[in-house]
Amino acid sequence: MSNRTSPPAPTSSSGTLPPTPLSLSRNGIAFIQRHEGYRATIYSDSAGYPTIGYGHLIKPGEAFNHGITREQASELLAQDTKTSLDAVNARVTISLTQTQFDALVDFTYNLGSRALNRSTLLKNLNSGIPVILKNFTDWNRAAGKAIPGLTRRRTEEFNLFSRGEYGS
Repeated sequence: MSNRTSPPAPTSSSGTLPPTPLSLSRNGIAFIQRHEGYRATIYSDSAGYPTIGYGHLIKPGEAFNHGITREQASELLAQDTKTSLDAVNARVTISLTQTQFDALVDFTYNLGSRALNRSTLLKNLNSGIPVILKNFTDWNRAAGKAIPGLTRRRTEEFNLFSRGEYGS
């Protein structure tokens, strides 16, 4: 008979288990696609950056002179959301519901992980302070201007986060 014991489970600095990493749900992907809209050809986003598909920011060296299909746009979206998904899993220190996670991935996909990192939304969430609509709608600007479409998107993210409503 062995006297071996199992190694201790990993814990966070607070002594509790870290939250289980989540993946973006099908509804979460559809939520992002609905907000981004599909464009087969290159366009400028609200901040003036060249974009294609479902909000894919075109990187140096990428060429989409002949446009892309929905399938190609979905492949780019899967690649692009991985960064946002990883950022939310790395930065959020509490357990989330699937709808909360999907809302935060949409927020991060649209704004970038630096915005998530410096947001009151993340600070409140990790501190146990209630997350409110303003934590989302504070991020409704592009090129220094409040954008009605971004205000709607932030409100829908809040509704998904707080009520589990994916909307239509």
